Amino acid sequence: MLKPGDVFATRQPKGQYGAIRILRRRGNEYLVYCTTYLARRPPSLDDPALRKWVIHTRFEYAAAPEPAMVWMHAGPPEHLQLIGNIAPTAAERKRKCMSWGYDWTAITDDVYYEWRWRNDRRKYEREEYAARARADREERAQKRRQKPKDMMALPEFWNFIAQLDWSNDGNDKKIVAPVIDALAAKSVRAIHTFEERLANLLYQIDTEAHAKRAGGTDDGFLYARCICVARGPKFYGRVRANPGKMPRKLEFEALLGIAATAYEKKTGREFAYRTGCSCETGSNLKGWPQPA
Repeated sequence: MLKPGDVFATRQPKGQYGAIRILRRRGNEYLVYCTTYLARRPPSLDDPALRKWVIHTRFEYAAAPEPAMVWMHAGPPEHLQLIGNIAPTAAERKRKCMSWGYDWTAITDDVYYEWRWRNDRRKYEREEYAARARADREERAQKRRQKPKDMMALPEFWNFIAQLDWSNDGNDKKIVAPVIDALAAKSVRAIHTFEERLANLLYQIDTEAHAKRAGGTDDGFLYARCICVARGPKFYGRVRANPGKMPRKLEFEALLGIAATAYEKKTGREFAYRTGCSCETGSNLKGWPQPA
């Protein structure tokens, strides 16, 4: 059982050792920071570097540095080496953090990449920008290949959407519950085709014009597109034809979890289906101006 204060040794990209430390636990989440320890052997618990956290200063953080600290979902991977416990101080137990993540590697390697930023910046920048350019090309190529797979027929899909229980306005779980129950009673294929149709409808109104009207963040725009679908075919059709009809400050994120919850309820397994079109903001290349 992981405890606040647990310290784990981590192997860095070039074979050195770093360390992370858990400050707090909240259910299945852990507040973790990357320590400033970086050496060729694992640390001992009396090393003062274990009580200090790395400060992000590289790339986008240069203008606004912040601690390398994050709430992690679930425990660390098995390859991390527990070396002991340094009980958090009262001040450490009160430490606040507004960042969340799943990838432990992102926090464990911070000490190495901050070292490179200070000592090997020119080469590090060239490598990082080249890697980002490759990732951008691969992402654009993937987006160009998007094509919907087998989708639920529109009348059937809208019949499911009509079962949203808006009498429970303010409780999203209760609003979507009837749809989840109805979909879970269908076949696994029906669940997949429902998800495919939903993703495609969201994809169709993923445009810059709609986003400008909606305002907010990328995630906020996705959730705003969800409310357009949730309001039914007539509302969705008006919004798709006229971005000026896109609602502001209205969201319905719960729509995105219907298929996954129905699948888990039906099978007891985690939903791992991947749609042919992504509903994430910016996925519809035709809807957004592209660089030359």
